[in-house]
Order: sequence, then C-alpha cells, then structure tokens
Amino acid sequence: MLESNVLAEIRGMPPDRFKSVCRQIVNGLGFVDAHEVSRSGIPAIFEETIERRSTDGMFRTKESWLLAFIRSNAQATVNKGLEGAAQWAELNGMHNVLVVVFGSVDPKNAEKYHANDKIGRPRTVLLTESFALTLLQDYAADEVGPVQPH
Repeated sequence: MLESNVLAEIRGMPPDRFKSVCRQIVNGLGFVDAHEVSRSGIPAIFEETIERRSTDGMFRTKESWLLAFIRSNAQATVNKGLEGAAQWAELNGMHNVLVVVFGSVDPKNAEKYHANDKIGRPRTVLLTESFALTLLQDYAADEVGPVQPH
C-alpha cells in the first residue's frame, strides 16, 4: 500500500477505529497503562505516568506523558491540535508530550510547538509523515497493511 493511500485511510477511519489504531501504537511504545482522555481538536489522546527505579532501588522518578494523535493535513487543524496538546500537558503538569501527526506540519507551527521546550514547559516530541507511518508499520500493520518505504 502506498504511503499516501495509508494516510488517506487513516484520515478516513471512523473515530473508534482510529483510536484503536492509536491505542496499538501507544501499547507498542510501552505505555501499556495509558488511559484515554478527551480534548477538543485532538482525535486520540492518552496519558500515563511511568515510574523509573534504579537497579539498587534507591532512586525513583516519575515522568508523566501525554500522547496525542492528529490526522489532518489542514494546517489550521494541525496547529489547533498542537496547541491543544501543549496546553493540556501544561495545565495537567505533564512532563513530556508526544504528538504524532498523520500528515505534514508547517515548519512555523512545528517551531512554535517546540518553543515550549525553551521556556521550561513540558518536553516535546513531534513525529510527522514518515515517522508516523513507521509507527503504523511497527505497531499497527494489521490495521492498515504494509507501508512502502520512501
């Protein structure tokens, strides 16, 4: 299946199926206890707090993650989703934000999204186009079929 066909299929999925595909990706990334939350403008969004412990058990840290999935090429929709994810994370004290966009992101919008890192807000990761397709191939290929490499 060609990449553009995969992206078109993702964009055309009913909301429940899209959330199921995103849940497979979230689980594949190791966020097995993530719970779904609702946020206007973001089709699928999950939260999880992970506790990391040193091997000797003396040190423990908790890091919270927000994982958001957007499926649009309309830059206004993508920008609204990026802003919404960053705001949700900041308001809820999240440490890390991962946004996966099944489509493209205008470089200005990506720069604005990453500007949060520079002012002490949650650390941000933004995966678009081929990176998003790689996640589909690795964790949800049974839902969308094989993705052709570039």
